[in-house]
Amino acid sequence: GWYSLRLKCTGKNVDVKISQTVDGKQVGETLEYTIKPVTPSSDMWPTVTGGDFQFFFQKMLPDFQGKNVPSKGILNNLSTRVKTRLDTLHDINPDAEIVYMIVPSSMTTYPELVPSNYKPATGETKLDATMAALEKGGATVIDLKSIFQEHKNDEMPLYYKLDSHWSDYGAYVAYNALFTHIAEKFPEASPRSIDEFNWNEGFYNSGDMTYYLAMSQSKIKEYAYYRTFKDKVPASVTEFDRYDSAVSLTYSDEMTFENTIVTGNEKLPSCIVMRDSYSTQMYDILAEKMNRTLYRGMWSYSWDNSLIYREKPDYIIYLIAEWNIDAILY
Repeated sequence: GWYSLRLKCTGKNVDVKISQTVDGKQVGETLEYTIKPVTPSSDMWPTVTGGDFQFFFQKMLPDFQGKNVPSKGILNNLSTRVKTRLDTLHDINPDAEIVYMIVPSSMTTYPELVPSNYKPATGETKLDATMAALEKGGATVIDLKSIFQEHKNDEMPLYYKLDSHWSDYGAYVAYNALFTHIAEKFPEASPRSIDEFNWNEGFYNSGDMTYYLAMSQSKIKEYAYYRTFKDKVPASVTEFDRYDSAVSLTYSDEMTFENTIVTGNEKLPSCIVMRDSYSTQMYDILAEKMNRTLYRGMWSYSWDNSLIYREKPDYIIYLIAEWNIDAILY
């Protein structure tokens, strides 16, 4: 129901006529527009229009092209730091784990949709190297890069097309992998099946990519799937609004703050979650399978021994986007 046309900025208004043809015959009327150049503001980030997505040019491209792979020294330091943190954690809870879930970018999952003038990496990427270093340090790594390759052609999309985040379905795929692992120790934490959720499909106000392109998020809609629980769950799990409204895909301000969610089910584990904005799509379903979940504020990744001694978690979970790897690397 919408289209995007990119023109070279000439520094002045440009009159454009647009028509469509089928089998050589024009269909519908000719539309006329006056294109006005937009001066980017500080909160407008460059994007690349791909085959089916708007890609984050500024953040995704270095990872996609493999031009930012960390040095061996940096990776070894990461492994050592993780091992030290695990030693501290095990003094408090011998069975506890540090779990990393690094969400691959849409460029990484769909390289075939990236414009051909941007060449993908031919060898190890920053994501590959980081996951290997984390495993070397003893952390549990949920390999979402491989998992998303298995699900990239599912009926529901893994990512939004007009927002830089993964979709509610993409988060479900990751949730299923995470709690399949956790259920080996805590059987009550087995993930819910996909049929145990409502997948409310329809047109929603589009997300941040539309904003970065200086377009109207309310006028340009995205056909998406909004996930809710079918069954009754503890009120503490659903009292936070994940999105600004029922018609929007943009995460709410409430999601950015530190929050603690308690379900009261002592058969379930407890966790601390270090996260970025990708946590929005998993916020409710992760907490529903935990007895106690402490969500640190978005973009707060610092290791706090006093907090860990107080919480005594079974899991410390890092949930971040591929382009935020530097937050855990240094």
